[in-house]
Amino acid sequence: MAKIILGIETSCDDTSVALIKKENDQIDVLTHLKFGQEESLAKWGGVVPEIAARNHLEKITPLLETSFEKANLKPEAVDAIAVTTLPGLLGPLLTGVNAAKSMALLFEKPIIPINHLYAHLEAIHLTEKVSYPYLGLLVSGGHTAFFWVSSPSDFKVIGSTIDDAAGEAFDKGGKLLG
Repeated sequence: MAKIILGIETSCDDTSVALIKKENDQIDVLTHLKFGQEESLAKWGGVVPEIAARNHLEKITPLLETSFEKANLKPEAVDAIAVTTLPGLLGPLLTGVNAAKSMALLFEKPIIPINHLYAHLEAIHLTEKVSYPYLGLLVSGGHTAFFWVSSPSDFKVIGSTIDDAAGEAFDKGGKLLG
């Protein structure tokens, strides 16, 4: 039997929503929409959590409405709502979590909390055949870490930076150099 999952991601400066259909081992992305804030936050020199949260609040409802329209689905058709709960910036995270909670309450659907770092590690399975266990490397603006991935729900941090992530250090260096 097919399952429809709504995904909501607001951990930093992108507001993203997706509708995914899973039937047996087949996963189909029905819609994936996002609003990026790079341009609007550039004048501040990067992400400002409070401004990012306000932008998420402004964009999440239109993105959800458009996503359901494009997929030709009603929100009631969703079997569960997956939402990023950690790690991330508190204000932006709360915007997505509150949208998910509201929909879950309104349509009586379960919420699936998502650690977006684990989601990054598992995204490889959307396009490649990778068997467990494997060594995962995350390099982003906020995180640089090695993980031992034993299964879709078993991740162990092997090592990570103790200060700035590689992406953050790169951004800071770029600012210094103009």
